[in-house]
Amino acid sequence: MSKTPTLPTNGFTLIDSARRSKDHPDTWAHPDQGALDEIQPGYFVKVGLTHTELIGERFWGRVRGRSGANIEIEVDQDMRYSDQHGVSDQDVMVVQEQNVFGIVNSRGEPVWEAG
Repeated sequence: MSKTPTLPTNGFTLIDSARRSKDHPDTWAHPDQGALDEIQPGYFVKVGLTHTELIGERFWGRVRGRSGANIEIEVDQDMRYSDQHGVSDQDVMVVQEQNVFGIVNSRGEPVWEAG
């Protein structure tokens, strides 16, 4: 790993998509284990940051590697609220399968998206 992973700051945390799906099944969906198992380097995953009082942000990251449920990503988009949460384009982060709520393969084809 060439960069030290970035952690959100100022009280922001990664969205727990699996928990949201259980708590709000009518309004939130989480990928099934089969789709999560397909994630590999070169894929893109959608994750997000949340806060109890401030505006959160959802974003895509390019998968650099994985070890079990741990997925190393590189943020792959401009961020609107970097000054609040400390995460910027091209930052490296480690997320978990439970944080993922969108998956696109290396050809840009959706593997899983909320329906």
